[in-house]
Amino acid sequence: MTRKDWGKYFQFINPDGKLDFEIREGDVNRAIANKLCKLLDEAGIDYERIYHEYNDTPLLELCNRANRIHQKKAKEGFKCILLSFHSNAFGNSPQGLGENPRGFSVWTTRGVTTSDKIASIWFEEQKKICGNMISYRAEMSDGDVDNEENFTIIYGTSCPAVLVENLFFTNKDDAKLLFSQTYQDKSAQAAFKTVQRVMKEVIL
Repeated sequence: MTRKDWGKYFQFINPDGKLDFEIREGDVNRAIANKLCKLLDEAGIDYERIYHEYNDTPLLELCNRANRIHQKKAKEGFKCILLSFHSNAFGNSPQGLGENPRGFSVWTTRGVTTSDKIASIWFEEQKKICGNMISYRAEMSDGDVDNEENFTIIYGTSCPAVLVENLFFTNKDDAKLLFSQTYQDKSAQAAFKTVQRVMKEVIL
């Protein structure tokens, strides 16, 4: 089985060979994104969901949806950003005791872009709100915290876009945090604070 086949879930197996629990990356990240949407609703901030309520949506379709929304909003005089929620994975198997790598990271496309500032704000807010509850993975070679890779969802969209790898779902401790309502609430709050700061601090 290739990583492409299994890369969206992981089964944690106890030393006695019995299943401990299973985590699906999409489920926990949709839960966090939904909590963000509730905060945006309460604050009266306009947004659009581009993901399905419970099914994983192909990346190109997500890009197309985001671009249609961006084009429509631009004609109405509004600015847009895209926040994309994911969790990282490590290893070559969909099950096991769990892998060692863990932590939170933010990703933008290669080069200097407006998204870099948004990513830095998101990273700052996550550290501020989650503190030492989690570990953090910053890539400082170019002077800021974001990792750079032309992932489809951030490369294929026309508005500034940031992808977050919210912990490693293949690490048992990180996976338990991703299931935790407390952590989900804090993570959603960090994304919400990011939106508020971007509206005030970033020229889009």
